[in-house]
Amino acid sequence: MPIQAASLLAQKRVLTDVDPSGETWVYVRPATGREHLRRGDLLRTSYSAAGVVSDTNPVLLAQMEIYLTCGGEDGTIGSIVVIYGEKDQREFFTKKKDEYTQRQFFAELSELPISVFRDWHRQVIAVNEEWTFPL
Repeated sequence: MPIQAASLLAQKRVLTDVDPSGETWVYVRPATGREHLRRGDLLRTSYSAAGVVSDTNPVLLAQMEIYLTCGGEDGTIGSIVVIYGEKDQREFFTKKKDEYTQRQFFAELSELPISVFRDWHRQVIAVNEEWTFPL
């Protein structure tokens, strides 16, 4: 009998915490086994008499979780436009995911306002609940 598993199709997730209009959105996919392993490479936990100690950088972990699970079936990452002041605006992630190296992706991700970054990461955790890790 075949095993029933959750769909690995990307979900369009609206970043309602930062944009209640619903115009800001990203694609988030459930993680595969390979992505769980890559995420696990970042987790460093040691045990001592004082208890469990983690030396994992939670922001770097969140960046990796976003990177590993972003992108729709056609490679589109999402629609993120940030308006600075009254006239200046910038559109983020205009290329397909496979056009970014990990370093380029992280660099662009680090330029997002922290509120957008956190909302995006909340969407990743909503799709991949087993990745719950406080930020």
